[in-house]
Amino acid sequence: MSEEELREDGPAILVYARMEKTDKDKDYGVEGDATYVERELTLVTEAMLVAGDEVDDALDDMAEEMEAAIQDFIVPGFESAVIRLRESDIDVVTEQVKRPIGAIGLVWQIKYWTNWRPRSTANDLGADMEAFLRGE
Repeated sequence: MSEEELREDGPAILVYARMEKTDKDKDYGVEGDATYVERELTLVTEAMLVAGDEVDDALDDMAEEMEAAIQDFIVPGFESAVIRLRESDIDVVTEQVKRPIGAIGLVWQIKYWTNWRPRSTANDLGADMEAFLRGE
């Protein structure tokens, strides 16, 4: 976002996923039966704005609004997901701009679970590969 865009359009809030991890040790049951995969998504909510001398206060206000919006959010289809705030980062740019530009990023951890298919045996995998190579 440029200084001009922020000045014309007002504050901006960006929401994006940074990464997702799974724990391979928790993917399958003891016998390879289907079970649940625990997933951990890192989500970022970032606010940017042009402000006067009180840019820090404006960023704090936006952070409170973002926290309130995420705090009671229920992920549709994943109602058991757990959302926790992990960290926040504030940055204020004062060089080469007419007015200070501030940004605050909140990093969230979202744990949720999805169904997973049973692990293929080595024989099944070999048969599947042979069929693929034959064009079946």
